[in-house]
Amino acid sequence: MEDLILKLQIESLVEFGKKIYEPIIDFLVKSKKQPQILHNNGNISRLLPERKAHKMPDTVLHWSQSLKAIKSDPYDFFSTQIWETITILQDDDFENFVNGLVSGIDNALNLLEIWECKNQKELNDFGLHMALDNPLFKEEFINFAYSLNLPIYKFPLLYEFVKFHIYYGAGTLYSKIKL
Repeated sequence: MEDLILKLQIESLVEFGKKIYEPIIDFLVKSKKQPQILHNNGNISRLLPERKAHKMPDTVLHWSQSLKAIKSDPYDFFSTQIWETITILQDDDFENFVNGLVSGIDNALNLLEIWECKNQKELNDFGLHMALDNPLFKEEFINFAYSLNLPIYKFPLLYEFVKFHIYYGAGTLYSKIKL
């Protein structure tokens, strides 16, 4: 009996990992293309993958809402595992099984909230909030964020910002960029 419960717990973890953690990791580390930066000497360097920072707040909200929905109705998310356990476990064991699932969801939700708070406290936007005060820069930034195939160098104000504030780590060069 314990082997069967363990099997169902593992199946539940795998299900949770595939539907919750895998999309989170995909968002954070995978990319279709790796952006490049063109230097004045003609050399090209690769930047970090993808450009998803503008999607982060909405994505974290989606993750949080998903976890809260699962917590409010674990029977729906874990329907296969719960159906199997309901047929083999006594009431107390079944309740412990479901409470264990809910506890795991609580832990995941708490960790997501801690991660989100930590990232908000440590957020360094390299002066982006100041640059976005310029309407031309803001328009270019928004156009870039929603473009699918245009390279960053097609957006000269943003390209210069990235080169001097993010890539070179020279946030003090903000005054040299003509916004």
